[in-house]
Amino acid sequence: MRDSDLELIILFYICRKIDKNYFTGPLPAFIGNLSALKKLSIGSNAFSGTIPKELGNLKDLTLLAFGSNNFSGTLPPELGNLVKLEQIYMDSCGLGGEIPSTFANLTNMHTMWASDSPFTGKIPDFIGNWTKLTSL
Repeated sequence: MRDSDLELIILFYICRKIDKNYFTGPLPAFIGNLSALKKLSIGSNAFSGTIPKELGNLKDLTLLAFGSNNFSGTLPPELGNLVKLEQIYMDSCGLGGEIPSTFANLTNMHTMWASDSPFTGKIPDFIGNWTKLTSL
């Protein structure tokens, strides 16, 4: 095993659940390269800046939690590529704007929390096609 492989494995175990810490600054785009991730929980930190569009590369992700942070901007449309996503927690995250139309692809969604965030527009019609949804 190469040193770089070992570093990536260690990084995977560190980065998949780093919630409830004091991390600040932008969320690094390289997390989008951790293609084996199934769960990414970064809630209850002080991350700021935008959500990197590279998170849309995490095709096996089933849980994404980034609530209780200081993000800005809007949800990247690339998150609609996460077709295996079952749970998304983005309450009190700081993001706003409309929910991207690409989220129509998230038909495996069971749970979507988006309270205390400045999202705008109407509740998208495509949510009616999320037949597995149990918590909104």
